[in-house]
Amino acid sequence: MVPSASQLRRCNVGKSNAFKFLDADLNQRLLNLLRKGKIKHEVGKDGIIYYSSDAEEIIENSFICPVRDQVFPSWQVLTCPRDWAERYKEYMSRHRIPFHEEFSNGEVWFLLPRKYRPGRWKMNNPMKTERMAI
Repeated sequence: MVPSASQLRRCNVGKSNAFKFLDADLNQRLLNLLRKGKIKHEVGKDGIIYYSSDAEEIIENSFICPVRDQVFPSWQVLTCPRDWAERYKEYMSRHRIPFHEEFSNGEVWFLLPRKYRPGRWKMNNPMKTERMAI
């Protein structure tokens, strides 16, 4: 289970941001870059990387983005409400859309190639009612 943003704040006082590539290899690449760059951060037992808001811009632009660039030369990050994440994951898997999951500040995000247009996807509505035959 992914911890919520409020749970993260309670556990890591002074570290207002949390990030993790759910792919262990990608997360290790990020950790290696942070260590080489001598960027102040902490790593939880679960592999989540915690850092302060002061380092947010440099970590996101100079460390997270280059790892994303290694995965997809042209990419986008799909964010959605927490209760939609599983639907998106199922849709992308079913349609063979390549993606990697990311954890950011209590939310699951999806890294995918820029050529896909999530706004045009015909997602099944879980609240859709079936027609009754009479």
